Amino acid sequence: MIERMAEAYWNAFRDGYIAVGGRPETYPTWQQSRDPQKDETIRCLRHAVEEFAHDWDRFSEFFPDAPQPRKLRPTPTDQAFLTQTDMGKAFDA
Repeated sequence: MIERMAEAYWNAFRDGYIAVGGRPETYPTWQQSRDPQKDETIRCLRHAVEEFAHDWDRFSEFFPDAPQPRKLRPTPTDQAFLTQTDMGKAFDA
């Protein structure tokens, strides 16, 4: 379950990256990536799940709406990330 959550989080972040002008080939999907950051993503999500475990039956109170695609305009942080990814090859292609 944690890996499915991590995959959904990773791919949603990737979708946001693409929405602000990122090239899909520079940010692979969860299944395509061999980035060691995947292990860290799973580790962090596990902490979040364990924290919410006692309130899991109230999940829909915390997140009443379905996930939505990114709606914000690109920010300077987005541009910095795009530049870092293109120049630093931060992700396996």
